[in-house]
Amino acid sequence: MWRETVLPYLWYPVLMLAAAASYAAMLRYGASPLVAAYLPVAVVALAIVALEIWYPERLEWRPRRSDVKTDLVFLVLVQVALQRVLAALCVLAISAKIHAQAPSDWRPQSWPLPAQVITMVLTVDFIRYWLHRACHCSKALWRLHKVHHAPNILYALNVGRFHPIEKSLQFCCDTVPFLLLGVAPEVIAGYFLLYATNGFFQHSNLRLRYGWLNYLVGSAETHRWHHARDPQTAACNFGNTTILWDLLFGTWYLPSAKRVPDIGVMDDAYPKNFWRLLCQPFRPNRRIFAENSLKASFAQALVSMRLRYLRLVSGIRVAVAARNPMRAQRRAQFRPDQNLRRFCRLCAGQRFRGTASLC
Repeated sequence: MWRETVLPYLWYPVLMLAAAASYAAMLRYGASPLVAAYLPVAVVALAIVALEIWYPERLEWRPRRSDVKTDLVFLVLVQVALQRVLAALCVLAISAKIHAQAPSDWRPQSWPLPAQVITMVLTVDFIRYWLHRACHCSKALWRLHKVHHAPNILYALNVGRFHPIEKSLQFCCDTVPFLLLGVAPEVIAGYFLLYATNGFFQHSNLRLRYGWLNYLVGSAETHRWHHARDPQTAACNFGNTTILWDLLFGTWYLPSAKRVPDIGVMDDAYPKNFWRLLCQPFRPNRRIFAENSLKASFAQALVSMRLRYLRLVSGIRVAVAARNPMRAQRRAQFRPDQNLRRFCRLCAGQRFRGTASLC
């Protein structure tokens, strides 16, 4: 049936392209970057919420009234009031002033607007990737990030369930550096458009299939595995808007023909109420997950890159050997006399005198 086989592949590209086209059209007709960015985001968010009702990924992920109430408070107070309206108004105003009065150090400033926005997405996601990994490795940061992983269901509205302190850290990564560089407000607003709309898709309970886009964007299919209840399974897919850094550093994970297990955190007693969630990171915790230190995460990334290098070198050696198989065979030929001497030396080292004397 086409609703099951075609529509899941269409929701994401169609709505994302519509949001980007609306943003460009409103800028062309003189709308402010703030309005041009957040009006399409609001429309896409409402569309996803409506589609979740008709085409859910899992029926058991349908939220209860208490879930909706808590997530709406987080969405309004943390995502909108704290980080979007007040911050965005100040940021875009300051950005416009700096951009107009001082030359920008933003190197791609002469590029077309879409190229500048994509460059900002890649740069921000590189910083956010390591911040996100640090939140899963550091005990202190995990206390804050655990608020985001606390829900045992995924749907569009819990995209905003972040502790205000963690959201401020993210703001320092995805906005402040570009603000100081004097990047044009249209570029910053364009980044927020892609980040916000993609975030609603990432956390949605909408039946989505990304195909090859799973190797390009931070998709709902990959992000659901990141929210797995098992901490070892959840240590993957840290990307936000793009998934490219996960591919590079070896943390991309999307098993085929396998359903995402239970999501949430291991602590069943973790609070669900808004005010308790705000206070929980500062209370003594009996069970705090920290999969590994940040130093170990860097080491894991280096090991992953090393293994890929060794695989490449081994492939080259096999290709070279295949050119002259007889020569390779002579090198690998079994030599009983040499192997016997090696065995005797090993026996002597292990103090098997009787065996060594036979040699």
